[in-house]
Formats: sequence, C-alpha cells, structure tokens
Amino acid sequence: MIVNIKFYVITIASIFLALGIGIFIGFNLDSQELYVEQQNSLIEEMTQRFDEIKQENLNLNSKITELQNNLNLYEEYAKTLFPFFAKDRLNGINVAVIETTDDYIYSSLKGTLTSAGANVVSITSVHNKIKDAALDDVLKDMVKNGLALGNVDEKDMPQFVSEMIAQNIVAHKYGDIMKYLSDNNYVETNGDYSLPVDYVIIAGGSLEDDNLLNIIDIPIIKAIKKNQIPVIGVERSDVKISYINGYKKEKISTIDNIEHIIGETSLIIVMQGVEGNFGIKESSSALMPTAN
Repeated sequence: MIVNIKFYVITIASIFLALGIGIFIGFNLDSQELYVEQQNSLIEEMTQRFDEIKQENLNLNSKITELQNNLNLYEEYAKTLFPFFAKDRLNGINVAVIETTDDYIYSSLKGTLTSAGANVVSITSVHNKIKDAALDDVLKDMVKNGLALGNVDEKDMPQFVSEMIAQNIVAHKYGDIMKYLSDNNYVETNGDYSLPVDYVIIAGGSLEDDNLLNIIDIPIIKAIKKNQIPVIGVERSDVKISYINGYKKEKISTIDNIEHIIGETSLIIVMQGVEGNFGIKESSSALMPTAN
C-alpha cells in the first residue's frame, strides 16, 4: 500500500514536472517569436530611416550645388563690375607696399591698386630671415661694411632695421642700409624708391607666433606714421596668426580679407578717405565701408 502511494506521488510529480517543462518551453518559443518580430520591426524601421536620411542627403547635396552655382554667379558678377567701380578712383596716388611675411602671398595687391589708377612705386618684401638680425655676426658685418648704425644695441637690431626700412620708403631714397639688407636677402626690393609716397599698405600675417608682428610690423607702422603718411594694414582671410588686432592698436585702418573681391573693394574705398576695420573676422567692425 505504501509502495503504491509512493508510486502515485512520483507519477503525479512527474506529470507536473512535465507540464512545467512544457509550459516553460512553450513560453520560450512564444518569447523567441516575439523577439524575432521585434527585431524584424526594428530592422524595417532602421531601413526606412536610412532611406529617409539618404533622401535628405541627396536633397542637401542638391541645395549645396544650387547655392554654389549662385555663389559662382555672384562672384562672376562682382568680378565683372569691379573694373568699372575701381576705374580712376585712385588716380595720381603713389602707393608703397610692404609685405612683412614669407608665409603668405600678396601678389594681387599691385593689380588691384593699378586697376584703380594708383601708381605702385615700390614693393618691399621683408623675409622671415630678418628676425635673426639680432645675431652678433650680422651686427658686426653691418659695421664692417661701413654702415652708420650709431649706438644700436644687438637686441635692438630688428626694430632698428624695421625703422630703417620704413625711413627708406617714405623718405623716397634707397640708402646703404636698404641695399645691404637686399644684398643679404633680408628684404627684396622692387620699384623706384626715389618717388614720394602718399599711402603705405602693410601686408602681414604668420603661420606661427614668432613675434614678427612686434619686431617688424609695429616699428614700421610707427616710423611711417611719424612722417604723417597714412598706413593701411591688410592680410588674407586664411592667415593662421592674424596681425589685425596689433594693427588696430596702432590706430590704422585694416582689411582682413584682401584676397577677396570684397576686400579689394574695401581697400579702394578706405584709400579714398573712409577709415575703419573691415572684413570677415571678429576684429572687424563691418564687412566693408558704407556710404557716409
């Protein structure tokens, strides 16, 4: 009798265990199907979103192409009008250009000025090598060549040389110091330094913060201003180290996008007597001069 009861208990337990296992397996199968359905739904949603993003990208590319085409039209329009705007606006004005860096090219400046009727009397390019002019051997070499340097200390040589460059330009003469600097590749000189100068344009900017602004540009600006000749500071919009704030401290007009047609237009207007700081950088007060 006891054996039979044990048998029944084991049998009943086995039945319930089998039922439990069956329920568990069934639940897992249902869950697996639900999981697969969720995954398929997610994939469909992602595919749909991907198609939407792809279409948005196509639309944006189409818009960019349209805007670029419009920009090209406006640039062509500006280039076509510029000669008519610039013609004869600077007639009779003698301009000296000083490029104070090897890092950026300002070859278009002369064309801009001459298109407006200005006479570019000289272009002086100061090479980065001049920052080493404080070396003792350079000082001794200048003295050896009979250059009258006075009591110039070695550490003051860069500033002294910068001031001499300015003096040679605004005093319309090509002195011994300028000749020495040119012969030794500290500067490159082009033009007629015997002619008087009405305006000086100084073009700077640097690839690295080597303090050339303070030892070259600022002394040149100060020396020119002492001679009561107006100075305009310009640079390209893509310079890494901008000199514009340094120029502004010397109270001169500035243009920070001189390679653009807008910057060229600003330069001509400034040379007609409108003062200010113009361009596209934070240091500018307006994009370009406006009518008074």
